Amino acid sequence: MENDDAVYDGLKRLGREEGRPLKSTLTRFAITPWCHITINERYTRNLTKDDADILASAFLKSLRDLID
Repeated sequence: MENDDAVYDGLKRLGREEGRPLKSTLTRFAITPWCHITINERYTRNLTKDDADILASAFLKSLRDLID
């Protein structure tokens, strides 16, 4: 088993800035049987209606880019 420093360094190298696994609470919206949106609840606490509109617009643009 690797030591803590090796795991810490390895996770940082793999993109986990904190160097440790994080626990998150995710909410998944099943829009259709084949289209699901997953969000991390930690970041929704302070969202505004304008923020929701921006996220929806970004999703719409991404989806349209995908099918064009």
